[in-house]
Amino acid sequence: MTEIGAAVCGGSCFYQGCRINILDTPGHADFSEDTYRTLMAVDSAVMVIDVAKGVEAQTKKLFKVCSDRGIPIFTFVNKIDHFGKNPFDLMADIEDVLAVPEKVPADDAAADRAYR
Repeated sequence: MTEIGAAVCGGSCFYQGCRINILDTPGHADFSEDTYRTLMAVDSAVMVIDVAKGVEAQTKKLFKVCSDRGIPIFTFVNKIDHFGKNPFDLMADIEDVLAVPEKVPADDAAADRAYR
């Protein structure tokens, strides 16, 4: 990764003849201007939600910016093996709060085991 600014890092790779540029920005509100500028240059975004923190205020703001600009968003929940919200409740929150229409858990059994 290459540091692009105080809060943005980037990298590049090739996949099936296509160059893929990856820009990593923090979700913290202190860096929101960097993130908004970065969103001007992307074709899609990856949103990572912490199972313990759930959908945070900054996540809602960034999701709205992506939605308003028509940027497709891939949503992942991380730290699912740590204590936090029940993964299925969190998925319901993501659907309700962010109006994400579809959920596709990688493995329902694994999510259920992690919560217990």
